[in-house]
Amino acid sequence: MDTKEIRRKRLAAWFSNRTLPEKEKSYLSQLINGKASFGERAARRIERDYGMAPGYLDEEPMGEEIRSPRPFDARHEELLDLFDSLAEWEKEQHMVNLRAQVNSIDNELKERLKGKSKQEILQMLKDLEID
Repeated sequence: MDTKEIRRKRLAAWFSNRTLPEKEKSYLSQLINGKASFGERAARRIERDYGMAPGYLDEEPMGEEIRSPRPFDARHEELLDLFDSLAEWEKEQHMVNLRAQVNSIDNELKERLKGKSKQEILQMLKDLEID
């Protein structure tokens, strides 16, 4: 599969569960259907504008399964902008701290759930209104 075909498939997969934005509906449809040129600059702009990971459109899907990344909201965008403005050593330190924080929360949750029955866990989730 050539790069343009991969881009078409990845773009189609990305918008398979999203509405095409009105401002570019025609253009994106032409790209997906192979009616418009899908070059490097267009691919990078679309990735940036629609919250895809850099290079997402060029990644050949594993097998036939194409999984769409989660969409970004304004907080994701702000977080990425702030992160990108840091020096590399600062980025790494934030990653270390964030991993430690997530691990700590996971461990605390495991401790709280230890020894609880499935029914008790479901009741706890219901009390928190988490499905």
